Amino acid sequence: MTLIAFKKSYLWFLFLFALCFSTINGAQADWAEIDEQGKPVFNAQTTTLDNGMQIVVVQNNRAPVVHHMLWYKVGAADEEWGKGGIAHFFEHLMFRGTKNMADGEYSKTVASLGGRDNAFTGQDYTSYFATISVDYLDKIMAMEADRMVNLDLNDEVIETERKVIMEERRQRLENDPFGRFNEKYNQILYPNHPYGMPIIGWMHEIEGYSPDDIRAFYKTHYGPNNAILVIVGDIAFEKAVEMAKTHYGAIPKNPNIKEREWPALPANLVDDLKQKLVLNDPQIRQTYWRKNYLVPSETMDMKRSMALNLIDEMLSGGQAAPFYDQLVQEKKLSISASMSYSGMHKSWGTLGFYATLNDPSEIDAFKAGLDELISNYATNGFSDEEIEIAKERMIASSIFARDSLRTPAYIFGQSLTIGLDMNDVEFWRDRIQTIDKDYIDQTFRDFIANPTPPSPAIEAVLMPEGVRLNTSDDQTDKEEESIQ
Repeated sequence: MTLIAFKKSYLWFLFLFALCFSTINGAQADWAEIDEQGKPVFNAQTTTLDNGMQIVVVQNNRAPVVHHMLWYKVGAADEEWGKGGIAHFFEHLMFRGTKNMADGEYSKTVASLGGRDNAFTGQDYTSYFATISVDYLDKIMAMEADRMVNLDLNDEVIETERKVIMEERRQRLENDPFGRFNEKYNQILYPNHPYGMPIIGWMHEIEGYSPDDIRAFYKTHYGPNNAILVIVGDIAFEKAVEMAKTHYGAIPKNPNIKEREWPALPANLVDDLKQKLVLNDPQIRQTYWRKNYLVPSETMDMKRSMALNLIDEMLSGGQAAPFYDQLVQEKKLSISASMSYSGMHKSWGTLGFYATLNDPSEIDAFKAGLDELISNYATNGFSDEEIEIAKERMIASSIFARDSLRTPAYIFGQSLTIGLDMNDVEFWRDRIQTIDKDYIDQTFRDFIANPTPPSPAIEAVLMPEGVRLNTSDDQTDKEEESIQ
């Protein structure tokens, strides 16, 4: 069971593909004709049961295997303030017992049938999946439908799992310098916003919420009308839907499920406000620098998102890309350098720059080199060749994705849970061809060279204990924050 913490190196081919989707944007009308004439990527089929549960099937007959992935449109961002971590808590509890299954029986059954199962929690969703022989898909659906509504949430189970989650938090965050660093960073990057809360929750909140809080969350968010089932593998659409109707279709809608209400980001009280987070850690040997700010996500502006992803691919898509080639190999300003656009969210996405350095004294030189690179592209723009190669690489990734069972299930599930639709997935390949050089260059100038983010950009440095930051824009007598 895992928390979602995406990195560029993690399934990058999947994200180059998946991060190109959205629905709410001014150019949406432009896609109708493109979608009508375009060629779908996966040829997926979908329907919605009477109880509101959406079914998506991607048939893949390469092997007699299926990947069953059930997505709930509830994540850490849906939690009440002061009760962080409950969504992730449920990721654990779903593997305990139900009224019909013994504690741990779900995973034991999957393993005995030669399959594998797991789950993960994100800010916008929680997903449970199993890869199994198609002969046992009916059994998987029966067990999954059972735990959708019949979890045995007695006090003993909850308290036992609470201890497990507290230990997980210690390992993943409190005993990991990068975990501590990222948790503190996100808290500042997303002011007054649920994305600023750690998915696993704060320790004192994990300790504090009651069994009744846990049970209330289950009643409020779990149900067929808040779920999307994606099946990829060796099964026909009609047969998969028939099975789904048998097991999931009998579950009534949950009347407690409501649309999420997003808090507004606070207004910037100071023009050109600069914020910096400086942390020292005894476990760190090198210096890690980053700068991030908020930008539109896929669900906010599809066309802009596509342009940002193309820019990300052109500048930081491998060792031949300018970030690594110029800043690391040619000028030797850092050990590593990259940028990343993360826009697969229901609310604001992020754009960031990252570097690993030997010593904090190198930060000024790296930032000067980064500014020079950005200034060059702001002045000269991207070449037609750079744009074409980036598009070709991203399209090639979708071709590889079709051979996988897990990747299409992930792409459809994540996209649909944050509010996108089938066409946003199936026809992105044709849509991205319409993003031209002028629009890409303007996007670079507006969102990278001269950005106006909704909240101030945050620069952060994580460096060894006892080392002092002394850069051109930092006072030497400024107090630094230390992690013990």
